[in-house]
Amino acid sequence: MFEQLAYVKNDVEDIDALSFSIFYHDIVYIVTRSDNELKSAEVLESDLSITSFDQIQKCKSQIEATKNHYKSEFQDTNILLDLDLSVLGTEWENYEEYARNVRQEFKVYPNFLYRKGRKKFLKTFLEKDQIFKTDYFIERFEQQAIKNLNMELEFLKGK
Repeated sequence: MFEQLAYVKNDVEDIDALSFSIFYHDIVYIVTRSDNELKSAEVLESDLSITSFDQIQKCKSQIEATKNHYKSEFQDTNILLDLDLSVLGTEWENYEEYARNVRQEFKVYPNFLYRKGRKKFLKTFLEKDQIFKTDYFIERFEQQAIKNLNMELEFLKGK
């Protein structure tokens, strides 16, 4: 995410807050839980509350926005959401490795349950008007992300 941030850093209002949000956004990640974003935001708050950093609430909001990936009224939040999803629009070989890693993360679930949940996830993004929210990410990743998601969906249907 930090590599991609370099391409849009001039569009960021508060680079410090966004950097903390990137770092902490998946610091709690337990695949069987649905509150990872909230817990990650709480870790950020706990860690940073002993500092003079005064944008903790902004960071918490940004991190919590990664749960549903709805477009925000705040540019930095939209950038965070796009950074989080940028892997979806990488070349197929990269995406395929990402998809294998996702399956590995969810290995606790049997194939039939995993495929059902993953197909639902993929369809959720494919049904949106746009996957990405900011111009750079739309131009750079949107079309490849749609291809990748459709290819993975076809692969999952074939199993």
